[in-house]
This record gives sequence, C-alpha cells and structure tokens, in this order.
Amino acid sequence: MPLPASIDVFCNVIDNFGDIGVSWRLCKDLAARLPESKIRLFTNKPDTLKTIEPSYQSYRVKVMGYQTLEDDLFDGITPAYAVIEAFGCDLPQSYISKMRGQTDIWINLEYLSAEAWIESYHLTPSFQNNGVPKYFFMPGLTKKSGGLLCELDALDRLNSFKGEFKSSWINKYCGNALAPLISNGYKVINFFTYPHAPIEAIINGLQNSTTKDENLVFQFPISVYKNFPQIKNLKISNNHKINICDFVPHSEFDYLLQVGDLNFVRGEDSFVRAIWSGKPFYWNIYKQTEDTHLVKLKAWLKIAGFGDKYFEASLQLNDPRRGNALLIENIGDILGGYLKKEFYGLREHCQREIPDLTGQLIEFLARKSKKL
Repeated sequence: MPLPASIDVFCNVIDNFGDIGVSWRLCKDLAARLPESKIRLFTNKPDTLKTIEPSYQSYRVKVMGYQTLEDDLFDGITPAYAVIEAFGCDLPQSYISKMRGQTDIWINLEYLSAEAWIESYHLTPSFQNNGVPKYFFMPGLTKKSGGLLCELDALDRLNSFKGEFKSSWINKYCGNALAPLISNGYKVINFFTYPHAPIEAIINGLQNSTTKDENLVFQFPISVYKNFPQIKNLKISNNHKINICDFVPHSEFDYLLQVGDLNFVRGEDSFVRAIWSGKPFYWNIYKQTEDTHLVKLKAWLKIAGFGDKYFEASLQLNDPRRGNALLIENIGDILGGYLKKEFYGLREHCQREIPDLTGQLIEFLARKSKKL
C-alpha cells in the first residue's frame, strides 16, 4: 500500500489546549504507525505545546513554530506529500503556492461532532485554486464518520494502571495525601472544566445532598483550581476533601482519568479520552455563540443513550439557565454505581463499532497518494 513519505499538520492555537492537544496526539500516532514517513507539526504556539507536553522534542515529530503566516520560515519549506489543516486553520500563502506538483492530498480535519449531517460531508472533496484536492475529514461517533483518535497501545496502557505503578503515579502527580484516602474508601471526582462551569455550585450542592456523609475527594489540576477562587470559602463536610494536583502532561492524562470515580472533562481531546477511560464522566463542552454547543451536546447525549436524568444533568452543567438540582442528584447516583456498566459499555462499543480515526486517515491518504 503506497503511503505518503511526508505529512505536514498545521494547528493554529486560539485559546486553551484542545486544538494543539488533538493535533499533537494525531502527529504522535501517525509517527508511531508510519515509521518511514516524516511528520511535521506547524503551530503558532509551540510554547503551548511545551506546556502540555514538556518532553515533546523526544518524539519522532518535528515541531515547527511560527509567529505569523507571513514568517520567513515558510520561504524555505517544501510542502509535504500529504497536508492536514487542523480545524480549518489557514495555511501560509507561500506554502500553498508551492503545493502544486508536490502535495498529493490536502485534508481539512474538522472538529469532532455526533451530529448526523457530518456523515454526508466526510471525505467529500473541495476543489482548490492550486489544483491540490482538499477533502473534509469529519471525526465522529458513527460508523460513517471519521471516527475517534485512539492510539494502538492506548487501552493496553490503561489496563496496566494498577498496583505499584498506580500508587507511584498518584504520589507523583496527585500528591502523597491522595493514595491513603483512596485506600480508606474515598471516591475521587476529577474536575477538568472550563471557567464558566458551575463548580462552586456543584460542590456546595453536594454538601446538602445525600452525598454529604460520603467520603469524597474533589480533585483539581492547579491550572483549573485557580479559575474557581470561591471554592476555598465554601463550608466543606468533614467527609469531603479538596486535592490539588500538579499539571499532568498530555501523555499522562489518561491515568488521571483512571484515578477518578467520576470525571468532569472539557473540550474534544479530553472528551475522547474520557470515553476510552471507561469511567463515568460529564462533558463540559466548549461554549459557542447562539447555543450551538448545546446542539452538539444533545447529539452526543442521544447517541450515548444514558437516559433522561443523565441527559438533563449534562445540560445543566453546560447551561446555567436550567439550574443544577438534577445534576447534583445525578452525581450522587453515579457515585453509587448508576451507569457504571453503561460507561464501560460505551468504551467497548466505540472500540468495536466506531472507526479508528488515524487508521482510516492513513488508509485514505494511501488511496489518494501518488508518491511513495
């Protein structure tokens, strides 16, 4: 099967870590599966990549940082045989002008969506002035979509998270206080959310619900905790603890989710990792104008099929107009084992039925590639 000798991925970081997180994960996976191909990642924020993955230079991906699309950097760059623009980002005009006769295929990797309409757009061409065919690639949660990112060793790595390795990892990234609490029966709720999430209200509500007498740890990465300054002023039950963990590198994030009995995750990359974790989670989706994000959220909730209570609880997390009473109640139910089997079943379903994004992408590139 002919494979592109080189692949360039472009990612323009606007805010947060989601776009660069997805792009970096894809580049690493491409490099692992295509050992003979050269993989380059072009980004305007290499420092953001260094924040989420301090050791990024140790991987077989060449990271090229730029300030603007007019940088002199691109004057000396020969385009790759396959080019991927992440999330519709712009490419430098000087780069585009050199793609004719050099680049076989141009991919527009879109944001993940559970909406049905994406199936009709997946792998459809868009003709460009430079003559290079450009195709939409639509990640999703159906068989006819682009599927989900899952490295070949991802699930094996999750299954290895136990025993001494698990204990030492928790001590390293979560502090020495957490492991003894877990050993004594405490359940961990991980909060990895956007600043607009009603976290103070959730924690306060749990103090006045059936969970007030349960042994719980509310765990925050330090970068998230600083977005919720009022938490330290809340009156917390003696049975409840707050734990602040270090910033967990991108390559270690899957293990953080394994520590949680319930995970609150944000954005696209963390959402997909939450699926692979097999653990119960709520998705704090990226907020958009005109409530577009709620349409996307509802599409996912319909596919998940976890029932009306979880459906409404998830909407309450993402829409403050709906209150949070059912969300508080649903959290208590989940901590009691509600939907535990269903979330693990979601992982198995996605592993079995949903396309492997990187594998499908490589296969498509191979079909369209002219050069070995």
